[in-house]
Parts: sequence; structure tokens; C-alpha cells
Amino acid sequence: RIVAVTEAERDAIVTRYPWAAARTVVRHNPPTIPIAAEDPQADARMRAALAPPERPVIGFIGLLRAVTKGFEELVEALARTDALLVATGSLDPANAYHAHVAAQIERLGLGERVRWLGFVSDDEAGRLLRVVDAVALPYRGGAESGYTSLLAALVNGAAVITTRGPQNPPWLRDGETALLVDSEDPAALESAINRLLNDDGLAARVRAGARGLSFGWDAIVEAVTANAAPRRRRRSRAPSHPS
Repeated sequence: RIVAVTEAERDAIVTRYPWAAARTVVRHNPPTIPIAAEDPQADARMRAALAPPERPVIGFIGLLRAVTKGFEELVEALARTDALLVATGSLDPANAYHAHVAAQIERLGLGERVRWLGFVSDDEAGRLLRVVDAVALPYRGGAESGYTSLLAALVNGAAVITTRGPQNPPWLRDGETALLVDSEDPAALESAINRLLNDDGLAARVRAGARGLSFGWDAIVEAVTANAAPRRRRRSRAPSHPS
């Protein structure tokens, strides 16, 4: 049995080794951020620390290294809403891309509506994903199953907005486990944000669908061991001698 952690890796294996097609399965890496423990009081405290109850909050999680994360489109969409954006990490003025993002935020007058949280522990990140009104991850190449920020948001029951792409996994279903929009389209992203903020039923359905997904080591172990025939040990035989 061959276990690939993304559909793209499976396709690459099968393209090079066609004989492996029937033996290759996809089981995704477990998210690095754990599922936050049920604690309504901790949820309420974190939500209150982010913004007043009447101000909707959009979350972004992950390392912001390049345009591939779609953060520029997210900022453009944010400017068309009244939401606050909270993002893990911070901007480094010495980083050219970060300086570009900072200039965009300033140009759009969003300095008071984009909040950088700095370092967030894994446990705090799981709760953050739970309490924000939506999590936007608008990858420019489309969402893929190997993106651990996406997996973490889903298993924590976030209302996720992400992007269509050639490597979308089958469990990423529009309107069921997430909302899917075209990449590099701020208007579509804004529309999806407003749909979630204004339709409690839709948000609850997407959250429930996300919580129903499971990614973990158990599935990987099962994929490796399922239908595995036990190996027989060869017993050494003593040489026979004529009597």
C-alpha cells in the first residue's frame, strides 16, 4: 500500500508508476493545530478580546510569505464590508512583500480594521478559529488537501471561505463544508463573506459540515494496515543427514 498525503502527490505517483494506481490511496496529514476543547466561557473571553459583539470578525491564519495566500484579495474584499480582520503573525517592514501589504492596507484606509495578533499558540489558534465569524483562506491556486491551515480551520468548525482550484479535494463541498469562490476575485470573496455574516442558517450548516470531517493519524494507519496479509516467517531447516 502506498499512502500519499494529497491528491496531487497521488497523481504524480500514478503518472510515473502506473502499476501503483490500485495500491495508492490518499490520507491527509493531520492538522498541526488541535481541536480546541469545548469551553464556552473561554470562547466568550477570546471573542470579547477581539472586537465588540456587534462588529463581525474575519480570521486569517498561516504564514504570509507571498501572493499565493491571496491576502491582497482578502484585504480588497474587507474594504467592501464592515468586518474586522484578525490575522496571526505580524508584518516585517524589512520584508518587501510585507511592506507591499502594509502599503495596501494604508491605501485602503484599513489600518484600524486589520489586527495582527503576533505569535498565537496552537491551542489559542484552535479557539480563534472557532470564535471568529468566518475564516478566509483565498489561495490563488485553489485550496488543496495538504494545506494545514485549511484543515485546522475545518476540524475546529470554522465557517471557511476558500478558493476553487484543480486540486480541490472531494470533501471540500461548496455550501456544505465551506464556501468556494474563484481565486483572485475580491468581489466574489466579499459576496461570500457577506453571505455568511447575514445568513445564520448557512453559517451553521457550513460549520456543522466542517466539524464532520476528520483528519488524523488513525486514518493513515488504517490505510497502511487495511487488508494487509500477515507475513509468514521462514523457518530455517536443519540439513538432513543420511542415517
